[in-house]
Amino acid sequence: MKHYILIFALMFVTYSYAQIDSAPKITPLENSLSIDKTMVLCLSPVDEFRTSFENQMKQQLQFHGIHTETSVKELPVLLKKEEETKKQLLELMESLPVKGFNKLLISGISDVENTRIDGDGYFGDFKLYHFTSYLYKVEGDSTTLEWSTCLYIYDYQLSKLSIQDFVNAIISRMITDGILEDTETQKLTLFTL
Repeated sequence: MKHYILIFALMFVTYSYAQIDSAPKITPLENSLSIDKTMVLCLSPVDEFRTSFENQMKQQLQFHGIHTETSVKELPVLLKKEEETKKQLLELMESLPVKGFNKLLISGISDVENTRIDGDGYFGDFKLYHFTSYLYKVEGDSTTLEWSTCLYIYDYQLSKLSIQDFVNAIISRMITDGILEDTETQKLTLFTL
């Protein structure tokens, strides 16, 4: 009987050792993971436009794998005119790295020009709005412009456009310029044990 117990114990130890030896080795990460985090800011005097634009842009950027937050938490009050806006923007940009952000996407109307002819060659009195987006990289004390685009919109087009149209145009341009990958679906990696 002792022989059977000894053989059984020896088989158990051998089996346990084989299981431990065949388990994959896990090595700790040498560097902590760095995750890009982008803040979306829309400079608009209309709060509903700002909030909706930022939320839809956040959704689209997250679809493309970019960790994104809206500016409403960090900057709940609408930015006012010129000098005060510049001061608030500088304060916001300086605070971003401390809060874990390393990119800032600012969008808004940068200019309005009066023109006598539209894009299709029709004559009249038109206003041409320049809706510009800037992508900044923020690191410590430095800020670098990485990308920009401008949408030109005539006054008679504004009533026909939705906020989603603005967002889609900007995202499309980001894909064209190589800022975002052209992915229609998220990549899903499956692991088995």
